[in-house]
Amino acid sequence: MQSFLSTMIYILMSFVLFYTYSVKAADQVTQSSIVNNQQKDSPPLLLTPNRQINEVSPESIVQIAVKQAIDCQCESVTEKEKNKPMPSLDGQYDWIRLTSDEWLKGDLISLYKDDLEFDSDELDLLILDWEKIAEIRSKGMQSVRLINGSVIEGWISMKDGVMSIKSSQQSYEFDSLQVMGIASSQVNLKDIWDAGVSLGVNVNKGNSETFDYTFTASIQRRTTTSRLKASYISNFSKNTFQETGEQSVTADSKRFTTQGDYIFTNDMFFRAVDFEYFSDTFQNVDDRYTYSIGIGYSIINENKMTWDITAGPGYQKTNFSNVSETEESNEKSAMVNLGTVFDYEINKQLDFVSDYQLKFVDKESGKALHQLKFILKIELINDFDIDLTYYLNRTEEPRSDDDGITPEKNDYRFVVSLGYTF
Repeated sequence: MQSFLSTMIYILMSFVLFYTYSVKAADQVTQSSIVNNQQKDSPPLLLTPNRQINEVSPESIVQIAVKQAIDCQCESVTEKEKNKPMPSLDGQYDWIRLTSDEWLKGDLISLYKDDLEFDSDELDLLILDWEKIAEIRSKGMQSVRLINGSVIEGWISMKDGVMSIKSSQQSYEFDSLQVMGIASSQVNLKDIWDAGVSLGVNVNKGNSETFDYTFTASIQRRTTTSRLKASYISNFSKNTFQETGEQSVTADSKRFTTQGDYIFTNDMFFRAVDFEYFSDTFQNVDDRYTYSIGIGYSIINENKMTWDITAGPGYQKTNFSNVSETEESNEKSAMVNLGTVFDYEINKQLDFVSDYQLKFVDKESGKALHQLKFILKIELINDFDIDLTYYLNRTEEPRSDDDGITPEKNDYRFVVSLGYTF
């Protein structure tokens, strides 16, 4: 009985599919016959070459019906694609389309390590994953660096994984995965420069009044072939005793650094300039100048995590604040400079940075100089954030002053500051 019911259901379904297909196919043949004026001589309706309707098996009918359903669906999808709204590309803005089909207008700032910086007209500065970008239309000239090291300038557009660059002389096309970096070719400081400042202040009052601050400032210029970074840190602390009014400075240090890199590939770069100025009277250092060059390599180079290491030779000159009569007030030394920077974007609100620098010099200049910095950035609103920073400076062989007092090897501090980027 069950077998009989199954057979009847199969026959009924085959008849329905056969009838549906026959009606549709007959309509198509009729329309074709009218156009070609061949109504009288039209051949029998064929489903496949040289095969008439009465020769078609039920299995073939099912397969053909499924195929036609798929074809109809594809036509519907194609029609939807044609009817999608397109932005007004008036040449005043750069336009990007995300893989979610959302269009954004604004200024394309740069592409660096799979992070696309885009200044949206409505959403302000955005950091977008390169893999999330489906389409690009630039309003002006852009400089594009490929992974083979070549640099091409022109108006760029990208769609379906293919990037096109049009210049006044010729056009180029290549896979978007070959793109290493993008930067504006036009003279627009906003597109290639980034800067930020932060300030942490602590004030205590009572039997003694304490005032200390830590101020930092940084600036960076980035193109497809190079990057230039500079930073400044000032730390100051002062105590005032209420009874006597006597003031005592307990911390006073300054550090300025600048680094210039030429980018060979996505993982390799040459550090052409690495300069540092340092002053800290409590470490008996009036001023210290460091010059070095080096080679850098990116161990991890992902859009949310980077880890760079550098190494190279250098030169250091130190002027001490106070020394005994039997010692030199300044020292010069050759140097080996090692460094590593780790940056991890935990999420959209949290960013962790670890920066460690180690300089090997002669014993009179300190033997080994360590600089360690941990930063946790917490994004607040717009361009403001809270920075939690831990500093550690260590000198293996600090120089004694003229009273024979030797400074401590380690200086460390923890700072909470308010930062602003622009």
